[in-house]
Amino acid sequence: MLQETMQKIREAEFKADNILKQSEEDARDIVEDAGKKAVSMKHEAAVSDRQRMDETAKTADTWNERELQVALKEAGTEITKLRELAERKEKEAIELVLSLIW
Repeated sequence: MLQETMQKIREAEFKADNILKQSEEDARDIVEDAGKKAVSMKHEAAVSDRQRMDETAKTADTWNERELQVALKEAGTEITKLRELAERKEKEAIELVLSLIW
């Protein structure tokens, strides 16, 4: 009876040791997996941030290009108006000089 009890105690200790070892292995695996997932998530976040930065830069470039085109068009219109005004003033000056001469 004592031997049976001792044997059961040894078996229980053996099982407890195995459970403890398995728990430690599981814990290491969980920590390792968590580390890998953290690295992966960090990489994905960096890639996502880079993509958003690229999209923002493209949007800004597109906006700047549109603004530049609008400014160039306005400048062209203003240049045309100034040329027309200069031509009119030149004609007026010629007419004035001619009227003073005749």
